[in-house]
Amino acid sequence: MAEKYDNNEIYQMLVALTAKVDEGFKGVHLRQDTANGKIIKNTEYRLQAVATVNLLKWLVGVFGAGTLVNLIITISNKINI
Repeated sequence: MAEKYDNNEIYQMLVALTAKVDEGFKGVHLRQDTANGKIIKNTEYRLQAVATVNLLKWLVGVFGAGTLVNLIITISNKINI
């Protein structure tokens, strides 16, 4: 047979349940914000990588690969890489 609760007991159980649900949602939102931050950083990194590749493609198109290789070798020799 089911237990009987008075109104005050039911109210206390609802208050406790509400607190648990609120705590759970805060945890979910915190994890979601963390994930979104990682996604934003990854997106920024990818955009920067794409921009770098596009710049290199443009430079190769304008100056040619041989000229760029010679330029990189010359610069690396001057700065002792």
